[in-house]
Amino acid sequence: MDFFHVIVVLPILSMQKSFCENSLLISIDVKK
Repeated sequence: MDFFHVIVVLPILSMQKSFCENSLLISIDVKK
């Protein structure tokens, strides 16, 4: 159960992280 949970959660976290980074980059580009 825990192993399965990790397999499911890790990709989601990495996706959210990349999404946040992309949002930051976009906001920085807009401010320029």
